[in-house]
Amino acid sequence: MVTAATTSPIAALAEPGDPLAFVLPTWSLGLPPNLDFWNISDTATLSVAVANGMTAIALDAAVELAPGVSRGSIDVLDKGRLLARIDLPQTLGTRVSIPLAGVPVVDGHATFELRTRVVADGPCLLDRFTPAVRLVDLKTVYSGVDAPPTVVAEFLPPVLQKVSVYVPASPKASETEAALQLVADLVSQYRPQPVLVETHSFQPGQIVADHPSAPLERQIAVTDEPQPFVELRSDGPAPLLRLAGHGEALTDQVRLLTSDLARLAVTPRAAAGDLAARSQIAPTRATLQDLGEVNLSVTAPLHATVDIGLDQTRFGRPVRNVTLDLRGSYTPPPASSSGRLVVLIGNRELDSWPATGDGHFSRSIHIPNDLLGRFTTVSVRFDQAGPSAGCGLDNPITLEIDPASEVHTESTDEPRPGGFGALPQGLLPRVDVGLADGGFDDTRRAVSLISGLQRLSDAPLIPQVVDFDAAVVSDLPAILIAANGGIPRSIPLPLTEVEVSTLKVLTNEGATDMQVLPGVSFGSLQAAWTGHRMILAATSTKAPDLVDDILRQLDADPALWERLTGDVLFEPRGRPMQMLSLNDRSPTEIPEENASPLVRNIAIAGVALAVATCLAVGFVLVRNRRSPGRTRR
Repeated sequence: MVTAATTSPIAALAEPGDPLAFVLPTWSLGLPPNLDFWNISDTATLSVAVANGMTAIALDAAVELAPGVSRGSIDVLDKGRLLARIDLPQTLGTRVSIPLAGVPVVDGHATFELRTRVVADGPCLLDRFTPAVRLVDLKTVYSGVDAPPTVVAEFLPPVLQKVSVYVPASPKASETEAALQLVADLVSQYRPQPVLVETHSFQPGQIVADHPSAPLERQIAVTDEPQPFVELRSDGPAPLLRLAGHGEALTDQVRLLTSDLARLAVTPRAAAGDLAARSQIAPTRATLQDLGEVNLSVTAPLHATVDIGLDQTRFGRPVRNVTLDLRGSYTPPPASSSGRLVVLIGNRELDSWPATGDGHFSRSIHIPNDLLGRFTTVSVRFDQAGPSAGCGLDNPITLEIDPASEVHTESTDEPRPGGFGALPQGLLPRVDVGLADGGFDDTRRAVSLISGLQRLSDAPLIPQVVDFDAAVVSDLPAILIAANGGIPRSIPLPLTEVEVSTLKVLTNEGATDMQVLPGVSFGSLQAAWTGHRMILAATSTKAPDLVDDILRQLDADPALWERLTGDVLFEPRGRPMQMLSLNDRSPTEIPEENASPLVRNIAIAGVALAVATCLAVGFVLVRNRRSPGRTRR
């Protein structure tokens, strides 16, 4: 049995008749899909993952040249050594193949430099806002075959597109927990590669792969057994890595696979002793480098902007009252010019000050809590004013932020933003997982949720499967899976069915009962703050297939998790999935260009009207109840 089938990014054959060549879009390798090159000449360095037995033979892209560029070329270099040069086409959108022959592969990666040169058609080359060359829809072309692993140490390739996880048809809690930890560790380790996950089941005595592996796929089974071991088996249609053990010993084998100790397992079978979880919680003071921000230098004519990413998931917890102690340097403006530095989040200016002749600055920037998201981009911009030489001939200026600049944070009980924006940081590092039914179907649903949440964070989740009732009353954050319904009313979900044809909607202003006639079946995924912990609940009105359809859509589009806002994913029978903001105290909007046709954010001016619009059925507003702490006059 298999679920969570997802679309592989592996494209069509690179060349007709060549069965060993295939294409991967660069986004599936954790690289940008487009590259911009500025001015007369510019460079960019790329590092492409290459699996054992394969070769990266070309980089394929569509080319866009800026107006005024008559011709251009692009070079491929290895540490300054020219490997290839091609001319760039003049026709907009023409695809080119940039050869990568001769690029050495070190530690599973082919690293090379691309250098562009362009020639102007007239006296002025470019304006400063338009890249001279843009490579669009980048794809890496490979040849060869993903060599099947023969020992544990080489089981995980440098690039992993898909993992199939096997659990027994009736899994124990320890096997479900091991599968969840395995998925969390793998997705975290390969991030930002969007590893696709499928969950399979096996019957007793039939622990073999049930299908041949696709290129760059790995298959892994977890079983609760008295003797702990990791074993690579090749007696099925594909190699299968079996992780076995009892209780914590099983989890130790999972941790072995993604630890550096795995490199020592140069045999088909190994076993790990006690291995601690990789909990990554940043201190209240951390440098930008500690938080993964290292590319903090920009050179450009007249205006230079460095973007700093503050990722709450990097802190491993929700934070507030963030202060950024910025240190940096810039090219001092000449005597005939002046300069100014500005710090912004979006269009909101946080601070600004005049540039000085020494070219250095030190500034403390407070980030307002209402601007904090899961990921917040702080832009530092240096503007130089004065007479311009024109024609793109101004001397470039450089702005650099010191990676040792410190970020100060405070932990917070209530995460901001709320709703889906509080995930996964509101669940880190340890999260209880309660399964109402506890069978294979609930296990695959939990795998789907853990893999989606983990794609948002480098800090690994530590899921622990507990009794459903224990997860309901626990003090820890929890994932509750009750696909057939049955979330207790003690959990303040934004949307629940209290009676047939009657919905309870929890808003910022209190609770509203709403009748929907003649009644409706729906599935939902809801993110709720209970007052002391975050809850992520997958539930329905006795319609588990609708919960599964929501999870299927999330699995099919790995980037969809990043675009979730509000606090409810809501799918009524026979209608598309919708995104609602019901009790989210800090809702944000999805940019229109990123909105999925299946997922639309509904602004809740009147919550009852919005839900009724989704249902397209009659409704009656029954009454408003007092929310805790409110009084009526």
